Amino acid sequence: MIHEKWFSFLCCFIYFTSYVTRMDFGVLLPEIVTSSGITEAQAGFVLTCVFFTYGLGQIVSGYLGEKFNPVKMVSAGYLMIIACNLLIPVSHTAFAMGIIWSVNGFAQSMLWPPLVRLMSLILSPTAFKKCSADMTVAGVLGMIFLYAVSPAVISAGGWKPVFLMAAFLGTIAIAVWIFTLRKNVLESAGQRKFRISELFVLLKERRLFRFLPVFLLSTVLLGALRDGISTWLPLIVSKRQNLTPRISILLTVILPVMGAIGSKIASALHSGKNTMKCVFLLFFIAFLVSLPMAWGIVSSLAAFLIPAAILVGLMYGAGLLYTCMIPAELADGRCVALSSGVINAVIHIGSATAVYGFARIAQDRAWGIMFLLWIIFSAVGTVCCFWIYKEQAAGNVG
Repeated sequence: MIHEKWFSFLCCFIYFTSYVTRMDFGVLLPEIVTSSGITEAQAGFVLTCVFFTYGLGQIVSGYLGEKFNPVKMVSAGYLMIIACNLLIPVSHTAFAMGIIWSVNGFAQSMLWPPLVRLMSLILSPTAFKKCSADMTVAGVLGMIFLYAVSPAVISAGGWKPVFLMAAFLGTIAIAVWIFTLRKNVLESAGQRKFRISELFVLLKERRLFRFLPVFLLSTVLLGALRDGISTWLPLIVSKRQNLTPRISILLTVILPVMGAIGSKIASALHSGKNTMKCVFLLFFIAFLVSLPMAWGIVSSLAAFLIPAAILVGLMYGAGLLYTCMIPAELADGRCVALSSGVINAVIHIGSATAVYGFARIAQDRAWGIMFLLWIIFSAVGTVCCFWIYKEQAAGNVG
């Protein structure tokens, strides 16, 4: 049996490198647009591809993660991820990049649901909660690594070597994963009988069907805010403040830093409290933070960048509660991989929609519309989460 602490560290390392190999295109967006000749809309198309395939792939991987060996699923996904990162530097059109990054998105989706299932089998409830928070921070640290290292790599050899570096880190991660778990694969984590109807039975038992539309709407808005802002903020800073892409990438390292802080705050806030109440508080604070952004962009860089980073951090915290804590609580050990995969899928549908929509706005330089959408999204998310929380408090949710 593998030790809990070592397994938790391994999950964090896998998630760290998965962020490096998935978010590198988004972090390099300003440089790719500037040097490769593709437009903002075309770059947005590539990013939309990865968000859609990653999101929809979560449902498929969640189902497969309940039936098949999760260790082998993670291994297979990572081999595809490495190949995609090696192919992007030799791609010369947005269409080719879109196809490759679509495959990368699906391959990335093969990681999270199996990891959550393994965690639920190997870790105690306390260790599961801690590992979930640590993995979210590890993913954010992967983004910090990209934001911090990419400008230096770009200065030395352009944006393409960043993808080669990501593939190298991915190779190390999968080698450690296979070497460590080759003799530690639990029989309970292997192939088992599973039917999709188990999830519907669970929803019926907990009286959750009437809450699904509102819950899913808040989930979409979470993804739109978190990834829509994270993806396009470097380009907004570059265009609005007349900064070079490398400087804007370096400045926006504050985004993943706030993501790590937001995840830790959400984990601490959640201790002993109702999950939906915590998410409601995070959305409400995000709404308050988003209000002054329309004025901040015209006054100073800091007055805009800091609130935007806080908003992103809050949504990272909400994402942790949605994808880890809610499946573990509601599923009670059943359908953990599938329920987490479905929630993650809906989050990334919101991400993909926002990334493409914000791309059109960015191309037209209609910044005011974008900031207004941030305010509306956070306000609607606040209302949705508050209603579900009140219904839970009234005993209308099982």
